[in-house]
Amino acid sequence: MNDSKFSDKPRGCITESLKGAALLPYSGALVAGAEHEAYLRFLNYARPVAQGYDTVSLSRVRAAGSGGAPTRESAPPFLFVGRFVEKKNVLTLIDAYAHCRANFGAGIRDLVLVGDGPLRADIEQRIIQHGLGSSVELRGFLSSEDTARTMADAYCLLVPSTEDQWGLVVNEAQAFHLPVIASTTLGAANVLVRSGVNGLLVEPSNARGWSFAMNLIDRSEQLHAQFKLGAREIEALADVSQFVSGVETLLSPKS
Repeated sequence: MNDSKFSDKPRGCITESLKGAALLPYSGALVAGAEHEAYLRFLNYARPVAQGYDTVSLSRVRAAGSGGAPTRESAPPFLFVGRFVEKKNVLTLIDAYAHCRANFGAGIRDLVLVGDGPLRADIEQRIIQHGLGSSVELRGFLSSEDTARTMADAYCLLVPSTEDQWGLVVNEAQAFHLPVIASTTLGAANVLVRSGVNGLLVEPSNARGWSFAMNLIDRSEQLHAQFKLGAREIEALADVSQFVSGVETLLSPKS
């Protein structure tokens, strides 16, 4: 099982050759998506490959979120869920959110950050520097149930990672037909985020692009509703049934 892709990091000839040799004993591979399959083919893996590795049970996530989040006085927020580490790109997200408020109006909905990690102090400082005050809420690490309830109450999921093999939080968002603004480098982006269908794709370092995308979806309830409908077309690709289908494909006699 594999969810690495070639673009994750710089590749060296010797290391990649050794990886190719390490794959020789395996008669089949289950990978996350097309980019991940392409990486195995780059390593000269010639045996059957099926997709569907990075999936979740959408029914489980929906059940966990069915209790609903605590009642909010403000509009449903933008939501980030992840570790506060460099590759999750939270500082750029905060810069983009600040730019959005400064250039498109302070009435933009709140931003909720779920998670924690070594960059928390830097994130808190950046929030202060931008004068964002109570418009950015840090909730810390939450249980899977509380995360699901928070997601059920959100307006749009933001995933700005500079590097991410997949991003299972995008799968979870499909359980609630939640629109997604995601980084173009996200592994799940090519499968679960269709720009203009259920969300938007933006380069991870493009803070002004993120600002534009947030304003676009914040100001248009019609676009938001369109993206929620689009998520219904894509949700099956996020479900664990894809994992089962991939395994069945590899175990079939034709493989």
